[in-house]
Amino acid sequence: MNSSNCGKSKFCFSSPDKCDPTDIDCLFMSSELLNDGSFRFEMSGLSDGYIAIGFSSDTLMGNDDVYICLINMTQQVEVQYASTSGRSPPTIKDLGKVKNIETSYNNGVIKCSFVTSNPITVEQSDSDSLYYVFLVLGPVQNGRIRKHTKIPLITSQKVNISEPGNSFSSIPTLIKVHGSIMLVAWMTVGTTGMVFAHFWKGVMIKQILGKELWFQVHISLMTLTVVSTVIAFIHVQGWSSNLPHAIMGCVVILLAFLQQIIALFRPSPQHKRRIIFNVSHALTGFVLRILSDVTILLGLKFIDASPNRWMEKVMGGLVGWGILRDVLFYANVYFWKKDGYENPKGKIKNEKILVIIYLCGNLIFVITLLVGIGQS
Repeated sequence: MNSSNCGKSKFCFSSPDKCDPTDIDCLFMSSELLNDGSFRFEMSGLSDGYIAIGFSSDTLMGNDDVYICLINMTQQVEVQYASTSGRSPPTIKDLGKVKNIETSYNNGVIKCSFVTSNPITVEQSDSDSLYYVFLVLGPVQNGRIRKHTKIPLITSQKVNISEPGNSFSSIPTLIKVHGSIMLVAWMTVGTTGMVFAHFWKGVMIKQILGKELWFQVHISLMTLTVVSTVIAFIHVQGWSSNLPHAIMGCVVILLAFLQQIIALFRPSPQHKRRIIFNVSHALTGFVLRILSDVTILLGLKFIDASPNRWMEKVMGGLVGWGILRDVLFYANVYFWKKDGYENPKGKIKNEKILVIIYLCGNLIFVITLLVGIGQS
């Protein structure tokens, strides 16, 4: 099994793009139309469970055909023919017209090839025989495949597997939109809202609609963050394959809602229990900041297929930039207090400069990550 005939006699799909299955880190599939109208399929990938290919008329597997190469209960590689049903485990079918099966499992790499004359069945059959091809790997338990732990590789467009060629993968648009909205909401809009509440309180004291300007900016930005989070949350259909990311995302959105509800019932500044609100509100905000950073990092880790994992490194730089922002703001507060400014009202020159510097750096990091998400 190799990639030498890709684009000549075989259609190939792999990650990294155009890698050779002799490479241990290459996830690979190929199809070749034979003279009798049957197909020869090949699969190779580093997995201790299974690798599988699927064919669909859209980027959501449902009532579509799947071929699976898995390590069975006897530690042998077995080929299975199955059909999907929504997000339920695939239904295993009789192999039918599958023959010439060859399999191996060496150094953690599953390899299999076979010839099939079974017709490809998809939920919405097209007369042009074009399909989205899925390539995925995951764990096996008691001889049955479990849910994949990575986003499936999906061809960027429908392809004709009977024609020689190469295809590249693309993260589904819904996931890209979800990640982009969450990134901007929490790493730019939300963090800026927190800055105004923490460092501009008592500085922007001009009254707008009966409230000080810092408060109006803070509440507007945080409300926009929550609304954006809800939009991004419902935009992705179903439960994420990235379980830690999904669970932490749910915690973030619940805490964000809790913050909004608590804020609606905050006591007046002179109330004896105001200190309880201040502490709980600040603590929840701090937890949200940490959880949102980790959740986004897990999301980027899930989709970042670059060899050097550069998106995760940029995210680390963005988090570090936020920490540096806090250090500079606290230093600014320290120095104006040291100079005798017990109340910084009207003293906004340094704060303006710091916010502008922070936002410029923040946007550089965020735009870089948005480009990475778009290209993934």
